[in-house]
Amino acid sequence: MIECYLKDIKHELHPEDNVSDWDFVYFPDKPSRLYYKPFEGDGQGFCFYAVESVGRVVSQQGEDDHWNKDLCIVECIVSGVAYFDGIRHLYYGDENTSNYGYHYYPNLEMIIETITALRFLEKKYCRDCE
Repeated sequence: MIECYLKDIKHELHPEDNVSDWDFVYFPDKPSRLYYKPFEGDGQGFCFYAVESVGRVVSQQGEDDHWNKDLCIVECIVSGVAYFDGIRHLYYGDENTSNYGYHYYPNLEMIIETITALRFLEKKYCRDCE
């Protein structure tokens, strides 16, 4: 597995952004986050990138922030884009985190919670998703 740090995650529509600087949905008791960035204008949609924390490096200062973007090693759960009419593109994994289209021993509860959160965001940011 290629180690990919949270700080290095980019979205194809926003290559200038660090996904870790976007808003996110936190899942209690799960090692995952769903990052998202709404498009400008009401109901126009959003970009998203969900990650699973698969490891971390302990800093020399003994820092213990598990989601520190410089220390947290992640894999992509799903990523994609939603427009005014809902999610159009949903990718499972990412080639940059070496799991494009594939998860080894997937945590189905985590995936279900991620998809459920995506549906919530879809209803919030996509004006014609119904």
